[in-house]
Amino acid sequence: MPATMSRASSLRRGEATIGAAVLAAYLGCSPEVQAVVREMIEIINSDESEPEDLNAAVNTLCEALWPLKAAEIRATDESLCASEEMTRVAASLHAEHEAFSGRVRSLMSERGVSQEQLAKAAGITQPAVSNILNRNCRPQRRTVARFAAALGVHPEELWPHGE
Repeated sequence: MPATMSRASSLRRGEATIGAAVLAAYLGCSPEVQAVVREMIEIINSDESEPEDLNAAVNTLCEALWPLKAAEIRATDESLCASEEMTRVAASLHAEHEAFSGRVRSLMSERGVSQEQLAKAAGITQPAVSNILNRNCRPQRRTVARFAAALGVHPEELWPHGE
């Protein structure tokens, strides 16, 4: 890597490489497998998906796109998740989510807004709000923005660093 390449541009290049690999695998699949992949992506992108559903969708996605490498991908994932760096990252993400949940709960209390009211204003279901506030799933950026709009604050007040 050239000395002038920043960590951020290196990450973007890595993301682009991963995206290209996923697209190539998808395009190489039969229409039936592509339909399964699209279903799994919907589950992964849904604010209402439970953690178990997300895990199952990711595993199915790996099996569908790389049937001969799925076991290797899962083993690598498990190894990475057990690393010290990943443990630190997970702790940081947990703290961010905990702070977000606390900010939202505080603003809801100040404004007398119920979970049902927030859900309606944000265009999601009350169980999805509950899952997010109880840290069972991370909100997507658009959900943070919707919560912020519903509570009358800037998204950065809820989730600093733009998620």
